[in-house]
Amino acid sequence: MRLKEVANVTSPEARQILVTPFDPQTAGSIRKGIEAANLNLNPMLERGLTNKTINVPSPHWMKICGKKLSNRPKKRQKIKGGLREIRP
Repeated sequence: MRLKEVANVTSPEARQILVTPFDPQTAGSIRKGIEAANLNLNPMLERGLTNKTINVPSPHWMKICGKKLSNRPKKRQKIKGGLREIRP
């Protein structure tokens, strides 16, 4: 099943994803599925008064990309230049 079929997915902040399952019983399975997807995300199960939500803080992508590109300095400089042009 796709995540959209079993939960509501929102992004309250730029570096945060909030997953609210339609059935609170499935929150643990959804968390395990996000961990098993190997996306370098660390979901945390939060229990509220009425339902359970899964808070997924996203990692700082520049650190991850920097580690992967550390062996290729020319490509790293090209990507950094492209990011500078995109940022306001």
